[in-house]
Amino acid sequence: MNDHVAWGNAELGAVPPAALDPPRQCCRFNIRLLGRFELTVGEYQATPGAGVQRLVALLALAGGAVSRRRAAHTLWPDATARRAAANLRSVLYRLQRTNPHLVGSSTADLHLNRDSTVDTQRLNDLARLLLDRSRPCGDAQLSTALSTNLDDDLLPDWPDEEWLQEERERYRQLRLHCLEALCERLVAARWYGAAVDTGLAAVRADPFRESARITLVAAYLAEGNIADARRHYDGYRRRLRDELGVEPGARFGQVVQLHDVRRLEEARPRRGTGRRRARD
Repeated sequence: MNDHVAWGNAELGAVPPAALDPPRQCCRFNIRLLGRFELTVGEYQATPGAGVQRLVALLALAGGAVSRRRAAHTLWPDATARRAAANLRSVLYRLQRTNPHLVGSSTADLHLNRDSTVDTQRLNDLARLLLDRSRPCGDAQLSTALSTNLDDDLLPDWPDEEWLQEERERYRQLRLHCLEALCERLVAARWYGAAVDTGLAAVRADPFRESARITLVAAYLAEGNIADARRHYDGYRRRLRDELGVEPGARFGQVVQLHDVRRLEEARPRRGTGRRRARD
């Protein structure tokens, strides 16, 4: 029996031992799920079909491994168990012909090659660093964070995949929290230009997210751009009134008002200064 047939009949039990763990001598696989699906094999970009893309995305989001039953049910929820299993066999057969080392298989499970890298995992790793306030973040880590894709949602061009909805919202929230936390850390490091740019990215991602607006305004104020901070606050306030009929939260107003009070205090002459000058 040739390799293609053996792979296609995998769930019947005809699986060669080598298929349980794909050979590692092949090129590395890079999988992109943020913004769009991309599969890169070594230096070359592969163009798998829709069925293969969906299976690879499922495995990547599941941590690299999933049972055959779950894969079939998730990807073809409206099909009978028999039909879904047949669809999965067909996808695995096509995958074996085009990228035979990408997915390993047993009679019960599927898993990605251990040499695969996924951009969502990089986002998860970055989130663990940025959102843990007890962990310091040096210049090298800030540079790495700035080069990480924090602009794109999870597979936005796949709107009809119901199994992606919860994961898409999870990564959207994770991305927004990372942008805000990164902005704050950049301000603390006095990387003001990068901080403002990151804050603007957070606002673009969700224009009505008040925590993103507060983070951006705080970056403006830290940089000394008071007019930009006030203009941004006033613009956001007008937009909320016009489109939602509400006012910004008290915390946002306090951020700007507290800074105004500090400016007045800094500009006011200290007590006794005038008398000392008069005596002099």
